[in-house]
Amino acid sequence: MYFFRKLRLLLLLVGGLGFLLLPIQPACAQVFEDAWGLLLFKGQTAQSNLDDIGLINYTDSHDPSKALDLAYPNTDELVYGVEVARRISRKLWWFYYLEPYVTELEAALSINYRESQTKVINEIGPSVIFRWKNFRWDRYVKTTIGVAEGVSYASQIPDQERTEGRFSKHFMNLLTLDITLAPPQLPEAELSFRIHHRSAGYGLYGVRNTSSNVLGVGLRYRWGTAL
Repeated sequence: MYFFRKLRLLLLLVGGLGFLLLPIQPACAQVFEDAWGLLLFKGQTAQSNLDDIGLINYTDSHDPSKALDLAYPNTDELVYGVEVARRISRKLWWFYYLEPYVTELEAALSINYRESQTKVINEIGPSVIFRWKNFRWDRYVKTTIGVAEGVSYASQIPDQERTEGRFSKHFMNLLTLDITLAPPQLPEAELSFRIHHRSAGYGLYGVRNTSSNVLGVGLRYRWGTAL
């Protein structure tokens, strides 16, 4: 019940912000397209280094099953999240320079509820998503790949970011990788596989060598006249 009370408060917060932003809707219409996405996902913490979950320096000896076998069991978290995204207009003058490299950009806001054996954390993270689409196999399964860069604020420091004497902060860098799959007959309904990476950003936030990762899966629904 505690989770649902928190979720209700978060949804009220998002709704209140949306109401307050209504007066600037005409200006937003020039910056954004009518293409929205709503993602609901669930995840679990993995090893604190991207190397350990097989993204970097992958070798035959790597055992993916160890990704969730933490040396510090109290740092293991369950994460429930919601993300709202809207596509940035491709008619903006500066998108001309990005168009050869990326299909579209999205402005996103994610709100996460993280629960471990020692604490409950509320996390909020605005970000910009760089998304690639239109792959050759789309007639069989619609596929998109998204990489997001942003800022994460956590109400409490995740335990995983303090293991082995490491230090962290409430404000940290946010990096996410999102791969979506959808049937061609229903492209607006996507299955999302997601990595949520909170880190020091190579010292950008005044600390070094600390991070936490969440592996998750979720469902995203897209709507709007510009889809």
